[in-house]
Amino acid sequence: DARLLALDQRTGEVVWEVEVEDAGKGYSITGGTRYYDGRVFLGLAGGEYQTRGRVMAFDADSGETVWTFYTIPGPGEVGHETWPDYNDSWMYGGAPVWQTPAIDPELGMIYFSTGNAQPDLNGSLREGDNLFTVSIVALDVNTGEYRWHFQQTRHDIWDYDSSSPVVLFDVEQDGVPRKGLSQISKSGYLFLLDRITGAPLTPIVDTPVPQVPEQFTAATQPIPQGDTMINHCLEEAPEGWELVNNGCTYTPFGREPVLYTPLAGSNWMPTSYDPQTGTLYVCATESVGGAYMGDWTEEEIGQFDGSAEMGGGFSMPQGIPRRAYQVAVDVTNHMRKWRTEVSTCTAPSSVTAGGLLLTGRADMFTAIDSSNGDVLAEFLLDAGLYTNPVIVDHQGEQYVLLFAGGSAFGPGPKGDSLYLLSLNGSAALPTERADDSVQLSTVMPVTESDLAGGETIYNTVCTTCHGADGQGGHADGGAIPRDITIEGIYATAVTGVDEKMPSFANIYTPEQLKNVSAYILERVLQ
Repeated sequence: DARLLALDQRTGEVVWEVEVEDAGKGYSITGGTRYYDGRVFLGLAGGEYQTRGRVMAFDADSGETVWTFYTIPGPGEVGHETWPDYNDSWMYGGAPVWQTPAIDPELGMIYFSTGNAQPDLNGSLREGDNLFTVSIVALDVNTGEYRWHFQQTRHDIWDYDSSSPVVLFDVEQDGVPRKGLSQISKSGYLFLLDRITGAPLTPIVDTPVPQVPEQFTAATQPIPQGDTMINHCLEEAPEGWELVNNGCTYTPFGREPVLYTPLAGSNWMPTSYDPQTGTLYVCATESVGGAYMGDWTEEEIGQFDGSAEMGGGFSMPQGIPRRAYQVAVDVTNHMRKWRTEVSTCTAPSSVTAGGLLLTGRADMFTAIDSSNGDVLAEFLLDAGLYTNPVIVDHQGEQYVLLFAGGSAFGPGPKGDSLYLLSLNGSAALPTERADDSVQLSTVMPVTESDLAGGETIYNTVCTTCHGADGQGGHADGGAIPRDITIEGIYATAVTGVDEKMPSFANIYTPEQLKNVSAYILERVLQ
């Protein structure tokens, strides 16, 4: 709800509370806060809701705002010239900050990356590169003043957020100590920069890309050199589709659906770095994306109605398998040390000095040999692992703390369990899940439908996967059949779809699920 609270750590009582922004306008705080030198730092998200992203610093004692940096620059600020001067699109241009910023106390800088331009799929009214969307940005940590930026995707129309947190690292490159920064975006490209200047740490080449004039597409995009994490073109056209530009990354689209890859190469999951070996560990996914632009008029700019504004829609073939990879990368030369195929990229990773890479696959916790990618051990959790394994030292003994909570948007069951692991642990851990399934009732309650309540639920959790029109969103949930019945929608919401859609029976009441089913049938699919 876009609020920031300070609690007394001994009693849990609220010390102060601040409404950072109006959640009713689409703003949210999706990343954790960062504390440094008496201040609390956070970013504001909400890139699909005609918002203007920002990073803010608050006084930790009082909650008062110390400084605000808008990720869409205003008149007279660096980067404002990359927006049109004939409309107010910059005021609602997006550039959300989905994650927690990083701080280098020695350099006195705070670093973060930003998300999509708004509307996501339509660039027709925002001519220019649209800074600081899909960018890595460095600020003065004390004043919030701009230091440098590097834009990873110019004039984004693919929803290629840089939602994974930046990683700061020190490494020796060709005998010279370097202060580096890494970030892998939804484009699937890994960017390695000098965090002092923002210059590339390894080569990045401005590369010409195809154009769609109506979209005002950028003439070139910055492509990191060295090894890629995933394939950036499609090997063949899916059945019933023809490829444009081999479906490569940054293939633009107009009024008709066009395929490209990836849909989301690497999303919000944090990466990890081993300072002993100069190795960065990332997880990336090969997936097929597809989209088209719709109508978007100047009269619609800033007209917030509580729903996501995409400026178009996603349209992609269903049933195309995704391929996911855990990858170890040498940050001095952008070359892979190893790459191994995995079932999915859902969990962040943590790396230990003893040579372990700890991560997860939905509800499976996995320990990997960080030198070669071999799986050393794994066991089932009672819910999905979607947070970093936390490594701590207590009285000379190493422990690993896991929080298994699951996610409404990913595979694996939901829960709220904590696991504490050590080499001296004695409890037996399962490798197979017991059959504890519960038969869920798909009989709708006999109540009158509340379409307004259903709309709220749909806009909150359904548009991400299914889109505003029900025909597919940027999480690849697929199209809702137009001939489906309300009973069919309700049953699907209750039971979910294996490996594709979770059950919402433990999240919403039967009455609420009926409300959203009615809204889908009577509004979304009409």
